[in-house]
Amino acid sequence: MSAKRFLGITLAIVLTSGLGAAHAELSVGASATGVGATPVDPIFTFDEFGIGNVDGVPMFSVVAPDPSSSLAAVLIYTLPFDVGVGDVGVWEGTDHSLPFSDGIRFTNANGDLAGAVGNLLIFYSDNADGTDAPADSGLPSNFGTGATGGPVEELPDGTFLFVAGDNQYHGISDAVEVVPEPSTLAIAGLSGLSMIVVYRRRRATA
Repeated sequence: MSAKRFLGITLAIVLTSGLGAAHAELSVGASATGVGATPVDPIFTFDEFGIGNVDGVPMFSVVAPDPSSSLAAVLIYTLPFDVGVGDVGVWEGTDHSLPFSDGIRFTNANGDLAGAVGNLLIFYSDNADGTDAPADSGLPSNFGTGATGGPVEELPDGTFLFVAGDNQYHGISDAVEVVPEPSTLAIAGLSGLSMIVVYRRRRATA
């Protein structure tokens, strides 16, 4: 074998090995390099009801069978580009002795959970208190068996944040509806009543 051919084969092996290592080491949820154009520092926002966006641009979502587990119906978002696959657990609060209440999974149509890329984000939410949102499927039995990122904590307002490279994932789980306090309602009612009284007095004196 000539030295030139030997060097060519060696270089090809080195390049192939390097690409394989880079592919395997891609962080969960991080953008895959060299796969189309990706926005700068994208911010993903998504909730339990299938409403999500990337920097304000709506994301497609659907309730369908889980390609990565035996769950028959899960909430799946389609990301605009590929990211590293794997699971991210979400604790409800600061007590890390409790099991995860929610989780997000990055996968693909083959259901890969490690050593691959995909553009599917599955949002699993706790259904112990009942099922009132599309994401309330509970965690699959194989959650955490592949690549993992995080975990992260759910804040008191029902939101959580997972950062992977330049990507930010803002999840909305048990968001609390803001209800005005009784004092605020009373003040608003008195203000409205005062306006009615003034209006009637002006009409009476006209």
